[in-house]
Amino acid sequence: MLFCYPRASRLDTGIHMLGVPFPLGVIWLDERQTVIDKRIARPWQIALIPKQAASYVIECHPQRLNDFFEGQRVDFLERSI
Repeated sequence: MLFCYPRASRLDTGIHMLGVPFPLGVIWLDERQTVIDKRIARPWQIALIPKQAASYVIECHPQRLNDFFEGQRVDFLERSI
């Protein structure tokens, strides 16, 4: 899942896992769509805040975290359903 925010922020792009019974891979990207942080979010974890201000958050299966590295630019492709 991709979340887009109107401005870069650490607090606004932080997440919590309250009520989520499974882990997630979380990747934070800056306004240039460059990976600035990535972590595994554990079930019921109270807060995860990125190291730097982010404009985008990707939530995915934890095994996909190794597909991303800090400094990598991620392109979003529009797909019609």
